[in-house]
Amino acid sequence: MAAALYGRPWGLGFSDMCLLTSDVPVAIWNRPDEEDQLLALAHSDVMLPLDPHRLLFLPNPRQRMHDPSKRTDHLLHVSGALGMALVDVAFDVADEFVVYHPQHDPWEHWSPSGPRQPKPWAGETHSAPEYLMEYPVFQAHLNIESRWTKEHPPRRKAAS
Repeated sequence: MAAALYGRPWGLGFSDMCLLTSDVPVAIWNRPDEEDQLLALAHSDVMLPLDPHRLLFLPNPRQRMHDPSKRTDHLLHVSGALGMALVDVAFDVADEFVVYHPQHDPWEHWSPSGPRQPKPWAGETHSAPEYLMEYPVFQAHLNIESRWTKEHPPRRKAAS
């Protein structure tokens, strides 16, 4: 598995949305509990939240085939709604626990919806959610502004 990860291009992402991390920090999208993890890894996106606003994202072979900029290491900016989708993925693949820094509370802007990834060891057999993320890659001469790692969207107003 290490060789498969080593050979893939990595996207270093910065998210406007505060990210969750779970007790399954490396999320193999759409196949998290596949019996053959090497095969799952070979065909899926892989995400690893690094801190509340940074993550590693390894695009799947289909994305790399269609977008030459994703065939090498690259930078990406994950804006609001897309950031919420990343929080969904982290929540959906968690076995039991999710964690976040108290100053980076994703629950202020996001709440779970829909079924999570089934836990086969607990007898769950429902259909699993599937994820697809399309994103632009920063041009090689550009960089990420540090403010994107510090600023947060405004707090969500409480429902009346």
